[in-house]
Amino acid sequence: PNFSHWGPPRIVEIFREPNVSLGISIVGGQTVIKRLKNGEELKGIFIKQVLEDSPAGKTNALKTGDKILEVSGVDLQNASHAEAVEAIKSAGNPVVFVVQSLSSTPRVIPTVNNKGKTPAPNQDQNTQERKAKRHGTAPPPMKLPPPYRAPSADMEGSEEDCALTDSEFLCII
Repeated sequence: PNFSHWGPPRIVEIFREPNVSLGISIVGGQTVIKRLKNGEELKGIFIKQVLEDSPAGKTNALKTGDKILEVSGVDLQNASHAEAVEAIKSAGNPVVFVVQSLSSTPRVIPTVNNKGKTPAPNQDQNTQERKAKRHGTAPPPMKLPPPYRAPSADMEGSEEDCALTDSEFLCII
């Protein structure tokens, strides 16, 4: 079976406040950041920081390292950084995020079984024996990223603040 270190997608609604930033910074885009041992590619748009007293911070639902799959119906899985920023800024109220968090225990990704054909009885028995032998051989848990340390500069305000850091864009939205 295939394993994923990402938890199931979940929906998070954040209500905008007049003249107040949502309070998240994002990184990433179309380039592959890293390839994991199980073959998964680490690419996409990720939350780098959530400001505590912001609309996003008050929900307590978005975390550093969360992968943003979608914003208010706009698919961000293959979006550039600029497209993601624009999608978040132009989203309505509430802003509806579909995100995934890293999971400390890998989960099995279901695979399609021979176009719906049922296996012959002896194949089914072999499958059961293989499952019994494989018991306890799941990949080790993935380490979560270290907590984000805020820069010393004050990052609050209603304007978008972008900077180029380590060859990737970081924006407070």
